Amino acid sequence: MTARTIDTLIAATPVVTGHAQREPAKVPTVGRTPPALGPFFWLCAHANPLMRALRPVIVPLAYALAPGVRRAAACNAARIYGPPVSPDAPTPGRRPARFGRRVLDSFYRFSLGLGGSARQSRQQLLSRVACVQGAEAYARARAGKRGVVLATAHLGNFELGLAALCSAEPHVYVVFRRDASAVFERQRARLRTVLGVYEVPIDDGLAGWGQLRAALLADHAVVMQGDRAVPGQKHATVPFLGGHLRVPTGPARLAGLTGSPLVPCFAVPVAHGRVEVLLGEPIDAATLGVEAATAALARAIEQTVARHPEQWLLLEPAFVEDQARA
Repeated sequence: MTARTIDTLIAATPVVTGHAQREPAKVPTVGRTPPALGPFFWLCAHANPLMRALRPVIVPLAYALAPGVRRAAACNAARIYGPPVSPDAPTPGRRPARFGRRVLDSFYRFSLGLGGSARQSRQQLLSRVACVQGAEAYARARAGKRGVVLATAHLGNFELGLAALCSAEPHVYVVFRRDASAVFERQRARLRTVLGVYEVPIDDGLAGWGQLRAALLADHAVVMQGDRAVPGQKHATVPFLGGHLRVPTGPARLAGLTGSPLVPCFAVPVAHGRVEVLLGEPIDAATLGVEAATAALARAIEQTVARHPEQWLLLEPAFVEDQARA
């Protein structure tokens, strides 16, 4: 099948007019979250105050009982901060154990936030957005009315960041991969339903990409992950902090295909369970091309991770060099 044929098929696929329904996956469900964490996610939703009270006990205990997380933290800390000067280096991030516990604590807080959102209204979710930075540049990029591709990362409370986007965009489509944890999926689905977000699972193949292209040509917003390529996904290997990262080329390809601006977008936690939404400078993927636009997006993610390393929620080796050894 030629590229022109694929493009024709995509163009012929109509935009979805309601919430994308979750059909049974046509391929085996792939997710990074172990299904065994289902009870933890359930407790975060149904016993949220208790789980908040137990956080100081559970986080260090879980870290002590998870050798894989400890190894990943050591690898990631070395790439982010450089090799430790000594085991007792004064910079907190240079001590892998402390760094690992803080990343795990950030994941715990993210889970509490997602679980706590299960029974909140759209307005309550929006009230948890403290501020939005970069709104002026975003408004200029949207003036062209060519849709927008927002690329985020597994950093902070990226799901809650959707609340700010939905207040500005009447039609938001989220590209996601079905998670291995059914409990996590239900919580995430409910949050997106409350916000009125359309879901497009990439597990469903070409039809999903057709929906996304049609949505952008109708001047809607599409949100995609940009910091981690899943197995079988087209990607580029780019320099990132002290190593290399495999990042998906999908955001740049889609933005280039439709002439839409590509905007880095992050939701960084601040005090009292709220988030600060950071909108980066728009990237012109149609002019730059896929390779250069993907590199520009990776640099934006790199800068944000460098400023908030303990909010990067990767509990596995993130860098290509360490994945090969693992």
